[in-house]
Amino acid sequence: MKRVPMFLLALVVFVLVAGAVWTQVLSARAERDFPPEGRFVEVEGQRLHVVDRGAGPPIVLVHGAFGGSQDWTATGILDELARTHRVLAFDRPGHGWSERASTEAQSPIEQARVLRAACRTLGVERPLIVGFSWGGALVLAWALAWPDEIAGVLTVNGVAYPWPGATNTSYVLAGVPIVGPLLAWSAAGPLGSMTSASSVVRAFAPAEVPRTFARSPVALALRPRQFLAETADLRILKPAVAIQSTRYAEIRVPLAILAGRGDRVAFWDWHSERLHRTVPGSELTILEDAGHQVLHSHPQDVIAAVRRLAASARKP
Repeated sequence: MKRVPMFLLALVVFVLVAGAVWTQVLSARAERDFPPEGRFVEVEGQRLHVVDRGAGPPIVLVHGAFGGSQDWTATGILDELARTHRVLAFDRPGHGWSERASTEAQSPIEQARVLRAACRTLGVERPLIVGFSWGGALVLAWALAWPDEIAGVLTVNGVAYPWPGATNTSYVLAGVPIVGPLLAWSAAGPLGSMTSASSVVRAFAPAEVPRTFARSPVALALRPRQFLAETADLRILKPAVAIQSTRYAEIRVPLAILAGRGDRVAFWDWHSERLHRTVPGSELTILEDAGHQVLHSHPQDVIAAVRRLAASARKP
């Protein structure tokens, strides 16, 4: 009777150790494949990674969950905008190559505060701020807190409101003491690498997955500390937007909203259309043949939306 439990215990230990080794291999490979493309700026004792190119009126680009600055560089969005603007793409705190004091959750307003401080350190004044997905909630929080310091806001398939349904089970488990770190350091990377393909197809549908997505740093997001930070931020997102969404009618800076009608992650009617109805004078553009990952599938539409916003922000 005692041999069976001992065998199971030995099997569990073996699986965990094998998973931990595999995780380290995957993490090292990810860091080799996705090295930092920009420079670092220190803010509040932590280093933030930022790609900073071009000259002219500034634009700040903010990525979503399981993404990074590469989503703006690999797609050509950053370099095209840098022809006429100074463009900065940050890795959010705890994501990509940016540091964070801990893996505990940071709400959109907390991360907006850090990026605002980084902009001030870099001499960036009154930028246009562009947020994709999770980053959409961040730029909306920024607009509510410091409206006089920005020239305009663009959300791209941005999350703006609390959504119905439960939080993803893996995100919840990652927040459980002992279980979460165990999951992050032994299973998240291997399981994520094996199962991500179906999630990627869902994120792009009805559009095809373009080749540029191979340069999106999803693999970096599966490193243990970043996975814990990612999942913590995703757990806090819903209660955070529940609070800030009650104030969206106060937004007075130019606001543009870009959304894919086929988005099955941040549904356009629940988030983008509702935001448009709430904020007077906002501009809503719907891409009929797009899903969630429009940075990669429709980069020219994103560039056009930023340019329209820049032109409207210049008007007296």
